[in-house]
Amino acid sequence: MDSVEDRDSPPAFPDAPWLCPTDRMVVRRFRPLKYLRDVFVKGLRFGKAEHYEKYEGRGTVRTRISELLQSNETSDMILQSGEEMDFPTGMRQFRRNARHYYYVNSWNTGTDESKKIWKEYANLEDGVAIETTVGQLLRSFRPELELNMGAVRYLDWWREANPQIPQSLYFTKHRGCHRTSNTPKSRVNAEVE
Repeated sequence: MDSVEDRDSPPAFPDAPWLCPTDRMVVRRFRPLKYLRDVFVKGLRFGKAEHYEKYEGRGTVRTRISELLQSNETSDMILQSGEEMDFPTGMRQFRRNARHYYYVNSWNTGTDESKKIWKEYANLEDGVAIETTVGQLLRSFRPELELNMGAVRYLDWWREANPQIPQSLYFTKHRGCHRTSNTPKSRVNAEVE
């Protein structure tokens, strides 16, 4: 897919469990005014996933239970080293290591705004909202970066499962993590080696 292609509806990818917004969808990033100069001078910055919220890039309780059940089915599998495979521990370690390689940048989808959003993300009285479209945002990044963009899905961390595909873990968040409004969030996620 060409990054400058305009789409009328989100594409569906069978191996990507997140929703890809259309190129014309409006997104906003709310920030304190003091960070605006940095955006103009240094550009948009991605934060390392391991420094975000507690649940960032982690498996939900239901996901970990599912992995434990899968482990019971494969308990007779022996690794080349002669050790028995420990699937749940391996998945947990895999997710922990992946947090080191993923960087994220979150935006609010649409033009809705509330006092809560301004207060949390932009210091209420001294803030700015940067508004663009998904297409313009994606075109602003270097073409060689491996980027994923999609809507963030909020889950009940104790009752719902999240996908096991590494990049999709960064499009799910715990419903209890400071969601300030009903405004949907979108996220750009970059993987670096």
